[in-house]
Amino acid sequence: AEPNNMLFSMVIDAWSQPTKINRSKGPENAEALLRRMIEYTDSGKLRKVTPNTIVYNSVIHAWSRASHRPQAPYRALEILQGMRARAFAEGMVDQSICPDVITYTTVINAFAQQANIEKAEEVFEMMFQDYNDYGNEAARPDE
Repeated sequence: AEPNNMLFSMVIDAWSQPTKINRSKGPENAEALLRRMIEYTDSGKLRKVTPNTIVYNSVIHAWSRASHRPQAPYRALEILQGMRARAFAEGMVDQSICPDVITYTTVINAFAQQANIEKAEEVFEMMFQDYNDYGNEAARPDE
């Protein structure tokens, strides 16, 4: 049987859980699986493997839990930026991969845990941009 999104999502989610082993290498392993999914999607190797919002959120969540590592929020932000690039490529909006409120609040929280309020606010502004400029309803701030 061919691997699918559910299988990848389960393993990525496992790497995002706070365990002793995951504390040292969980985020990197989750991110490596995301990169592999992207490679499979772009090459057409696996038809049932396409990273979506849930998969990206799991990887971002893994990095956000690594608050003891100074680069963690920046890695979460880089993944968010890659997600946005794929979601809003060539003037089109791919709803299956659009960042949502969970995506943004997870990255904001990662910066807030390290008291980097300026970066947290920058991500907050990105969320508004996605909603206002791209019509991304999933990024609509709560009223």
